[in-house]
Amino acid sequence: IKVKEILNKAKTDTANFIEQLLSDYDWGSKESYASLLPEIADIMSISTSTLKKQPPLVQLRLEMAYAHFWFSDKRTIYDVLSSILKNYL
Repeated sequence: IKVKEILNKAKTDTANFIEQLLSDYDWGSKESYASLLPEIADIMSISTSTLKKQPPLVQLRLEMAYAHFWFSDKRTIYDVLSSILKNYL
């Protein structure tokens, strides 16, 4: 099931966006990464506004981790994002 989930994700437009973000030498623009906050909030079961209240460094770490682990299953992504939040809360 996890492999099928990952393969289906790879066929989406978001997959192309994530690949572009990761291939940018300067990690893309902050605005590009900020567009991932709603998806991160959804996985974490918290509101986007809660994420936006976090310090910019925390937001960026969450966004970059999400982009790096995007091709993983949701549980792995959740675990990685949770560990980042726990380190800053």
